[in-house]
Amino acid sequence: MVDKRRVRKAISLSAYPLIREFLGELAGTFVLVLCIIGTQAQAVLTNGRLAEFLANRMGEGFGVMAGVWIAGGVSGAHLNPALSFALACTGKLQWRKLPVYWIAQYLGAFAAAACVFAVYLEAIFYRTGGQFVMTDEDPGFAAIFAPYPSAYLSMTGAIVDSIVGSALLLICASAIVDQRNCKVPVSLVAFYMGFAVMGLGISFSMNCGVPINPARDLSPRLFTYLVGWGQQVFSYNNWMWFWIPLVIPHFGAVLGAFIYIVFVDAHWPA
Repeated sequence: MVDKRRVRKAISLSAYPLIREFLGELAGTFVLVLCIIGTQAQAVLTNGRLAEFLANRMGEGFGVMAGVWIAGGVSGAHLNPALSFALACTGKLQWRKLPVYWIAQYLGAFAAAACVFAVYLEAIFYRTGGQFVMTDEDPGFAAIFAPYPSAYLSMTGAIVDSIVGSALLLICASAIVDQRNCKVPVSLVAFYMGFAVMGLGISFSMNCGVPINPARDLSPRLFTYLVGWGQQVFSYNNWMWFWIPLVIPHFGAVLGAFIYIVFVDAHWPA
């Protein structure tokens, strides 16, 4: 007779917390990006019939909730390389853990893009005829997987948009988990985070879809490059776009984290 307790103990990762955190971040980011891209796929493939603006924002919010439910008690459910970087800069995440979190987040987002592609493969081929093309004016069905800027948006405007959105995300996240502030119960953190991200999308998605999560952007964009859309997913808008959602959210996140510390966190009585 197999001793189930011994089997569980043998495969347990309790002695390797960093592996456990890696897997938690990977699973949480996978579900987060899966929900976001899945909602976007329904919107693009049906010309908005099955998912319009508000539905997309709700999909993002639910994705955050699900990701935090999955990974919150394991890794803190960062699910975002910019957020992890900001927490490392403020001393709330060990620097040695940062590369591990980043790898997990980018892998989870890539796996999510592949999963959505597999689910909607027939619909994508039906709508595209197997021709994965895009132009400098219209990303076409590549927009299912990664966000692209509006035609009027300048590089400066995109940078400002990303900084403001990322900073606001960190201010809200810092307040939600600060037990000296409104004392949000741990069991409700996922709901609050989901509604915060949904509010961000409702308020700031017009320009370029609120570029606040580098993993959600780069990994699906890389996937579209690999499956046939080619280098235009990176060269779109004369190579002036793709690096902004990859790089700028880190600066905005650090700014937001320090804003919360300066205006709120540093002033609690001992």
